[in-house]
Amino acid sequence: MRIVPLATIFGATLIASEVQAQSSDYAFENVTVLPMDSERVLTRQTVLISGDRILFVGPSSSIEVADGTTRIDGSGKYLMPGLAEMHGHLPSGQWPAALVDRLLFLNIANGVTTVRGMQGNPAQFLIRSQIASGERIGPRLILGSPALSGNSASNPSIGADLVRRYHEAGYDLLKVHEGLSAASFDSIAAVAGELEIPFGGHIADAVGLGHSIDGGIGTVEHLDGFIEELQGENGPPNVPAGFFGLNWAGTVDYDKIRPLAARLAAADGWVTPTQTLFVNFLSDKTPAQLRADPRLGTAFWPNNFVDQWSNQISNFRSGMDPVNASTMLELRAIILEAIVSEGGGILLGADAPQIFNVPGFATVYEAENLVAAGLSEYDVLTAGTRGPAIYLGEEEGFGTVAPRMRADLILLNSNPLENITNLRDRAGVMAAGRWFPIEEIETRLAQLSQ
Repeated sequence: MRIVPLATIFGATLIASEVQAQSSDYAFENVTVLPMDSERVLTRQTVLISGDRILFVGPSSSIEVADGTTRIDGSGKYLMPGLAEMHGHLPSGQWPAALVDRLLFLNIANGVTTVRGMQGNPAQFLIRSQIASGERIGPRLILGSPALSGNSASNPSIGADLVRRYHEAGYDLLKVHEGLSAASFDSIAAVAGELEIPFGGHIADAVGLGHSIDGGIGTVEHLDGFIEELQGENGPPNVPAGFFGLNWAGTVDYDKIRPLAARLAAADGWVTPTQTLFVNFLSDKTPAQLRADPRLGTAFWPNNFVDQWSNQISNFRSGMDPVNASTMLELRAIILEAIVSEGGGILLGADAPQIFNVPGFATVYEAENLVAAGLSEYDVLTAGTRGPAIYLGEEEGFGTVAPRMRADLILLNSNPLENITNLRDRAGVMAAGRWFPIEEIETRLAQLSQ
């Protein structure tokens, strides 16, 4: 980790006499900044916030904070960009308002200030506008379309029409799913390219990972299709592939992993591993143990959902081969390392809310599980901050701590570059310039706990 001299900030030398007092809404003072533009920290900084934007970042000695500014003491604390949950699920029109508000706030409470929804519904446009107007507390929403699957896009013509319809409706990306024919996938990819709308999601069996990469898929969710693509010369065993290839995990050709990772990187493809989903399914923790693990946050999610998750885990594991489960977790770690080594992009995403993935809590747990799989703290933090901005083409808008960036920030008591679990040691969260000190967060969480 590189410690940057106080006088240097983003490549420019600041002289105290050159900087006058600036009017702002908030000032984080004497804080250590993790700008996330590289693996470095900036000590004894002041960060000024005006509206929903960062106004200034620089040595505390070089700036005078104007009267009327709300000062936040950052002494001994660390300021980093808010996290982006890049595989979340957002409410449909059937959700009660209280549950919608719960999902949104649990993200904010855990420092998640951006959520990419991966199952679209028209009701999400209203929720997004309510957050933007301040009517609701919540993260910025990136909206994926309803799924383009073998059922919804049953032929190439229907698939092309759906792409146009979802683009016109204002969705930010297209969600592709299981069951697509190769012809339907090609039609979807072609029209998406014409309209310049990205697409990502699952890998249909009839399409395969290689063809999906060549066709321009932007993000591969869950590492779907990797195990199937990595089968050896003798082919897979004579059984169904199962849960994301679980039953074929023992017959992959490991020599194919790095070339496949390089192919993905060369195509500017990204993966959202949702590692925590697989840890929950494939680990030896019982449903009762998962429920009791405070890191998972089940105390803040309705009991009827958690009961369903417990039953789903029990039913799944009743037919699970534990050897395949262990092999799959080890294989996923090797694939992730290869993707990073070959320059591919990884995005932080936990697939919440489902299967013991409570919104917000699951995103932080995902970060911990990615480090446990062998990624560095810096790589994982990048996957949740600057990486999403690069993927979305919004490097000038969010994902780093710098002037003009969106004021989505987490104030921590400990350095997450040293230990990823320090993401849990929050002193407060700022979302679009709105400050939530930890005392307010804990009060709200107490009201939600069961």
